[in-house]
Amino acid sequence: MKQIIIISMLFLLSACGTHDQKRLSDDVVLASSQELSVTLAELREHITDLPVHLRWNSELDPQQWYADQINLIMIQKLLLTEAKLIGYEQDPKYLNKVRNLERMVYSSQYLNEFQPPQKPSEAELKNHYEEHLDEFVFPESRRVFHIFQSHKEGVETTKQRMQSLRNRLIKGENIQLLAPEYSESESRHKKGLIGLIKQGDLSADFDRVVFKLNINQPSELIRTADGYHIFVVSEVLPAQSYSFESVQGMILQRLQVQHTLAFIQEKAELLEPPEPFMVPDMDQLQQLMRQGNPQAPLIQVGNYSKPMAQFMFEMREMQAKMGAVRDPQMGLKMLTETAYREWIYQHMQAEQATPAHPDRLAKAKEDLLIDEYRPVKLRAYVNQNPQLLNDYFAGNEMRFSTPVMVQLKRLQIPIEEGINLMPDLEQLISRLDLGEVKLEEVAEQYQGQVQPLPLMNAQNLKRIDPRMLRFAFLLNPQEHTPPYRTENHYIILKLIERKEAKVQPLATIRDQVMNQFIRSHSADLFSQLKEQLLSEVKIHRTLLSDVHLSLQQ
Repeated sequence: MKQIIIISMLFLLSACGTHDQKRLSDDVVLASSQELSVTLAELREHITDLPVHLRWNSELDPQQWYADQINLIMIQKLLLTEAKLIGYEQDPKYLNKVRNLERMVYSSQYLNEFQPPQKPSEAELKNHYEEHLDEFVFPESRRVFHIFQSHKEGVETTKQRMQSLRNRLIKGENIQLLAPEYSESESRHKKGLIGLIKQGDLSADFDRVVFKLNINQPSELIRTADGYHIFVVSEVLPAQSYSFESVQGMILQRLQVQHTLAFIQEKAELLEPPEPFMVPDMDQLQQLMRQGNPQAPLIQVGNYSKPMAQFMFEMREMQAKMGAVRDPQMGLKMLTETAYREWIYQHMQAEQATPAHPDRLAKAKEDLLIDEYRPVKLRAYVNQNPQLLNDYFAGNEMRFSTPVMVQLKRLQIPIEEGINLMPDLEQLISRLDLGEVKLEEVAEQYQGQVQPLPLMNAQNLKRIDPRMLRFAFLLNPQEHTPPYRTENHYIILKLIERKEAKVQPLATIRDQVMNQFIRSHSADLFSQLKEQLLSEVKIHRTLLSDVHLSLQQ
């Protein structure tokens, strides 16, 4: 099939012009640089492996297209040679990815000896849908923007300023332009965006206002103990219940993952178990995540363990490739699959098994080494051209400011079946804000407890309770949130201290800025680096006119 593709493509190339041509041998050198070279055989293999959308088409000059492909091969060779020369093969991050690669290759080779799991039946898909109907019903949500100003310059002065802003919104000005300049809320850093809000995400008072607004209609001024608020709804996503047909593909994918995981586990357990073998359940994983120790092992399989820091890094990489991961158990599934594949891998290693396709595995390791070394090479290139980083930081310095930090007290009151304390707690908020009642007194009255929390940024708070983020950064010191419910508790938060974001000098955060610069501009930087790498590459262009004829051999 690959030969047919090449011949078809080269037939089109031959139509671009005719002249005396000769066949080249596979070992003829098409390009060279120092001790490296590219042969016709290597070009043939490269073209065969190209995806369809990257292959030659009639709009391209054929000889230039061949030259571009030769350059790509040479760049890969130059990076690979340099990576090996400096010993990058011993880099821990690379070695971990090699382990992941070998684990997948060897365990798949073992699993291929068995009949694979059957595809879930339609009846099974429908049963899953009916048993999980609540997962396919989505309540109305609204995209909400917000401006807040505190009373620090006086209630009337703040009211007049906010009324002026509301009038500008009524006349058609965009809240996303006004909020960054005039709002004192943390949401100003996102152009005033609070997010997609469902009923219950905000306080009862705010809910009543937000869920009556028309699109782009500014709310009336809402006064709290600390200031005035304006809300604007830019989009309404109506409540929706998804039919079986519309989510059938998603359910199929979910069940296939479950079946595959059960299959891997079943076949691994036919082998002698490694010691130790530890895989957490969901409760244990959540507890380990809350403890936050980056070195804590999440799985242990014989001589292998995966610490939390490595797991979090791999989850971020997966999310960067796949987008947001909606399955709350995806992390646990990934850990479980890794553990049982590692079980198989260690057995295969003990049996001194060899891979079915050693050349493919060796090539995959080389490709992996190149991919891992590329950012290192880009970093060196930026260090050689420091103005690139200086210019990037100058235009993005607020992105690298210290995060806003808040210190909170958290009141937790146990929820008792049949007793609704929410109305009573809502009425206490104004008295708490005025200092008439203390949080500790409320805790004593309702058999709760007050937990002082240290200074934390948004990421830290999210680990403790994601709903804190809805409230914590809207507070001013000594203000309390409206009560909200978790599964087991009523919660009230009190802001003790707030530290605003501060711009940091480049010298103190250079590594952080460098990493982000390379991630967001890797294509442009690599294009510049290629020119440098190819400066000493010589392509024997007189041979290019004969290449397509020779590849038909």
